Amino acid sequence: MIEEWTPTTEQVRDGYAIDPEAEHHDPIGYPQWERYARRAFDRWLAAHDAELLERVADEYAAQPEQERVYFSKIIRNWFRGRAAQIRKEAGL
Repeated sequence: MIEEWTPTTEQVRDGYAIDPEAEHHDPIGYPQWERYARRAFDRWLAAHDAELLERVADEYAAQPEQERVYFSKIIRNWFRGRAAQIRKEAGL
């Protein structure tokens, strides 16, 4: 039986950025392409993470008042602030 395997973020990033065929066709320009692709992947991942944090903050805010903890506004603001920080760091 085959076990489920989940690649790491770095493995996915490498898979996105490394293109052996492109390296073969343009060995001089390939390093620049690889750096560009890695930065593009990092921007995508940052946008994904920020969106996820914002979604969690929205879902948390939508909970009935009695189900939220005392610091609900603080927690929601932390998620939104962290999402904004991730976007800023990624240049989004």
